[in-house]
Amino acid sequence: MYNLGHLYEAAVAHHLATGKRNLLDIAIKSADLVDKTFGWGKLEKAPGHQEIELGLVKLYQLTGEKRYLDLAKFFLDVRGYGDEYSQNHKKVTEQNGSRPCRAPATCIPPWPMWLH
Repeated sequence: MYNLGHLYEAAVAHHLATGKRNLLDIAIKSADLVDKTFGWGKLEKAPGHQEIELGLVKLYQLTGEKRYLDLAKFFLDVRGYGDEYSQNHKKVTEQNGSRPCRAPATCIPPWPMWLH
């Protein structure tokens, strides 16, 4: 899902730069499938690294489709059952940043900075 986040961000940027919807339409179909598959009462798992959340927020900002924002929030809220490497060892709201991230490119940015 890491790569999907990059796809969503690229699709939004491409659409804003060119006005074309070809890549955006593909990203939307993909995001709709992810939304159909993951969430509360569906598959309740967090992605490995935090990128799809950023892409979903960008899709929400462009389309106004609140499901994408809700799904990004779900992927953050569902954390707290896995390993420390992917920052899944605690809920996002319980992570205080006192431990330096060992893989800076994969770390969750300060909440809720990425929503703005």
